[in-house]
Amino acid sequence: MTDIVLRYNKGAFLPPLILLLVGMVFLDLIVLLSFGFDLASSLAAILASAILVLTVGISPFLTDHALTDDELVLRQGWLFRSAIPRSEIRSVSLLERGPRRTGVFFDFKGTSIYVTTQRHNLIRLTLRNPRRFNWALGKKTDQIVFDSLDQRAFLRAMESATGLTPANPAQ
Repeated sequence: MTDIVLRYNKGAFLPPLILLLVGMVFLDLIVLLSFGFDLASSLAAILASAILVLTVGISPFLTDHALTDDELVLRQGWLFRSAIPRSEIRSVSLLERGPRRTGVFFDFKGTSIYVTTQRHNLIRLTLRNPRRFNWALGKKTDQIVFDSLDQRAFLRAMESATGLTPANPAQ
């Protein structure tokens, strides 16, 4: 089996990217005006802004989730990446509606981590054993909620490889 690319809705990243670009332009102008067009400080400010915009603003447009033979790799830009072994997935279910908030976050009181860009048509994975996520400050979680525009392809691949479907959560 080859890797299956699981795209997610990237339209959610456009408004923050525009705000980040506007903010960086203003910050660079303030640095340029404060230091009197000093070449070194101007280049340093522009370079720092470019790296921040690339890492935070543009990288989510360049990444997708992936399902391989051995694991599910969830990505949201270059700042978040997590690999979940297929053998650790106990069940798969579909959520019609999720939390109001989107992005990468975790439930403080519960045991769920969310990697979402929309509030509807989400996939919930329940893990066999709770695992720690460094991004979530080492919090143990046994449920992962994510979204994908290729939900059917994901469900078909999970069913063919492991027999897991929303209707048949146990192997």
